[in-house]
Amino acid sequence: GICGAANNIWNNDSGNFVWDSVSSNWQGPATWDNAASDIAIFRAGGAGAITVGAPVSARAISFQANGYTLSGPANRPITLTSGGVGLIGPAEIGVIASEAKIASPLAGTFGLKKSGGGKLILTAASSYVGDTQISGGTLQLGDGASSGSLLGDIDVGSAGTLAFANPGVTVFSGAIAGAGSLLAAGPDDSALALTGNVGLGMGVQIARGTLSVGGGGTTGNLAGNVVNQSTLEFHRTSAMSYDDVISGDGTVRKLGSALLNLTGENSYTGDTEILDGTLQLFGSGSFASSRNVVVHNTATLVAESLSGGLNHDGESFALAPAQSLTGGGLIRGNVAVREQATLAPGEPVGSMVVDGDVKFEPGSTLAVHLNGATDSDAERSRLVVSGSLAFGGTALPINPFTVHVINTGGFDGTVATSFLVASADSIVSQGLDTPIDLTVGADGSGAAGLQVRLSVTDFDPGAHFSLQRSGSHLALSFVPAPTLLQADFDGDGDVDAFDLAIWENAYGTNSQGDADSDGDSDGQDFMAWQRQFGAPAQTPASVSVPEPSAALLAASLALCIKGRRIER
Repeated sequence: GICGAANNIWNNDSGNFVWDSVSSNWQGPATWDNAASDIAIFRAGGAGAITVGAPVSARAISFQANGYTLSGPANRPITLTSGGVGLIGPAEIGVIASEAKIASPLAGTFGLKKSGGGKLILTAASSYVGDTQISGGTLQLGDGASSGSLLGDIDVGSAGTLAFANPGVTVFSGAIAGAGSLLAAGPDDSALALTGNVGLGMGVQIARGTLSVGGGGTTGNLAGNVVNQSTLEFHRTSAMSYDDVISGDGTVRKLGSALLNLTGENSYTGDTEILDGTLQLFGSGSFASSRNVVVHNTATLVAESLSGGLNHDGESFALAPAQSLTGGGLIRGNVAVREQATLAPGEPVGSMVVDGDVKFEPGSTLAVHLNGATDSDAERSRLVVSGSLAFGGTALPINPFTVHVINTGGFDGTVATSFLVASADSIVSQGLDTPIDLTVGADGSGAAGLQVRLSVTDFDPGAHFSLQRSGSHLALSFVPAPTLLQADFDGDGDVDAFDLAIWENAYGTNSQGDADSDGDSDGQDFMAWQRQFGAPAQTPASVSVPEPSAALLAASLALCIKGRRIER
């Protein structure tokens, strides 16, 4: 532990828990004298919250028992000294206990050395000049509710950890280097922006909140592996490269207008979001374990510089099995969609542009989203390919290429329409020489086709889809479900006088003439018969229905009167 000739041991004999130069809370001497070589030792006796009642100074502080918190306002700092004549170097704070907290600002001109295996939490704005060294344990800024800060660069030894746990947004501009590690552990909605150079032998762990490399500026670099369990952002307005490996289940985001090069074979399983600028996979760079890769409207994914890695099949950027590529941005380079992988243009509607060739392998999927009835980027998704589009599955064994059509909620299915869901300079296909026709089942879904399969989700039962190749396009046509004839009480496929007779006999007595499914046969059901009178089976809702004859109306009125008399 820390020791010296001027050791003062806290014993709290006065019972007032105040650290100043007059209270008799110390052993040898009883009061604090602010000598340049003083060392404050906090042992088991009198542990608790201690108020810094006046500006004090110390060569070193040693926490040897748990339960201590030193706190004071900004005008009552703890000044760290060099120790006087013959003593040179940073002041030292050692934590032999598991944890200690200083909520008073630290001042001085000689830097700080954090030693011991325990955790030291700083929750005030320290102003000391000089670098910070972490030789052991953890130095943590903030406690999740209150923020701590310091100036200068930080050196993290192999046995040390620098942790950030501030609420809100923290910007740290100093350099962070050494053989140790960095931990981001603020609240879930917190953000840590690193705008200096960060290089750590033990890497970075993001446990909570967001860690941003660059913070939206021109500086900030990261070297060292990252275990990402929350959100990692690369946010620069100037180009940068990250050459190490990202693992974990958190999200990786690319923001800012500049280029980001990824050259490592990353293994993280969370989403990849390219919101702005360009992300380039270079060499063996990959994110093959990332479940969803989203390239937004203003962003570009460049994959033409790949030469290896898990996202490369020897010729093209290749989606890994179970991986999806979505969005409305630009993809530069050839793309292969492997078995069990999905290419889903749009956000969810809109066009994705691929500057290259696209090949769908057997067992892969093109997802199409519909949100309206017009063939526009506002209401359907589309894949636009500058080169060739190739697809096809195998019939034996059955392993088709699937076009899966999804209703996002805005497609009401009331009018016949058609969409161009993919276009290319040329199309090479197997299994789409003739159209694939599909009628939606009772559960709103359905599938048809062998080498190429058309499947749908969340559409009206009875609606009809057809998928076909049309030159250099994939065309999808839609016909609404036929109108149901609720007043066809005898089930012969039309609505006529025989159905009126059934309604007459059922009026007021049973539900055989129940057109509106409310459990009885009444005047509302007669009105339904009137609207549908003369309609044949499978008549679309838009077909006009003739008015019934005057004789039939008179007969119906008589039946209504007769029914009322029966009810009495």
